[in-house]
Amino acid sequence: MLTPIDVQAKTFKSGMGYSKADVDSFLTNLYADYETLYRENMELKDKTGLLNESLSRYKDIEKSLQKALVLAETTAEAVSYTHLRAH
Repeated sequence: MLTPIDVQAKTFKSGMGYSKADVDSFLTNLYADYETLYRENMELKDKTGLLNESLSRYKDIEKSLQKALVLAETTAEAVSYTHLRAH
């Protein structure tokens, strides 16, 4: 992937053809926009990584809570069964 520095450093051969001023102006604008997008993309990748880590932790917590709920239900059923047998 091109970096903003790659775009900024790009040069074109002089001679007949495109206007050097037009190309330079276009590249200056392109560089500014590309640099903004590049930075935003890097920030979003970092943010996505952090969110995925958080999601993983929450999934682990959810699994623990599900296990605790099953254990509580099993214990409640056992206590209820024991209580009924005692009467």
